[in-house]
Amino acid sequence: PKKAETAERYLFNETLLAERIRPNAIPDVADDFKVVYTPFHGTGRVLVPEVLKRAGLKHLYCVPEQMIPDGRFPTVKSPNPEDKAGFALAMKIAEENGCDLLIGTDPDADRVGVIVRASNGEFVPLTGNQIGVMLLSYIIEARKLENKLPANAAAVKSIVSTKLADKVCEANGVTMINVLTGFKFIGEKIKQFEEDHSYSYVFGFEESYGCLSGTYARDKDAVVASMLV
Repeated sequence: PKKAETAERYLFNETLLAERIRPNAIPDVADDFKVVYTPFHGTGRVLVPEVLKRAGLKHLYCVPEQMIPDGRFPTVKSPNPEDKAGFALAMKIAEENGCDLLIGTDPDADRVGVIVRASNGEFVPLTGNQIGVMLLSYIIEARKLENKLPANAAAVKSIVSTKLADKVCEANGVTMINVLTGFKFIGEKIKQFEEDHSYSYVFGFEESYGCLSGTYARDKDAVVASMLV
């Protein structure tokens, strides 16, 4: 069982690492770049730190109190990564260690919250739309630079998510497809693309802090999102 578990974890991490596009992006800044991570007492506590370290991150500070699995979520009023208040312990660690970025995944590790340090030192949370557009733009532009963007590339988002994403796709010759709210509809498009070869899926997101790069899953995944952030 231990060997099987180790093999499964290895394959899972290799699948995620394949989504990096530019493998040197993190190692190039790893000497100085500092990140705080919290799983809010949930399942991200194992895989997120592991994949970040495998991707080359050297300075990762995990919130120790929130690395303990606990369905009562004793250290926060709500374990919602959309809520800046839940990052209080993470912000304290970031202040003490001069960290640039804070990442939090919800208890089942399918949604990711992000807080960045502004030039004035203030901790600024990003919205789900901002995270989605940022990652969409990065993935498309990085793939273009690496000549890895398929000619029939398509992104998928929910209809209530920002239309700025449509502009990003339009400017880069990528098709944007809007679907009803619910990540299952994005998953259905991935399956459809695989069956009819109409498009090549590159990214999907919802304004509610969920996204997916790659086609290894049919649901949002905060582990790969944390790495890409």
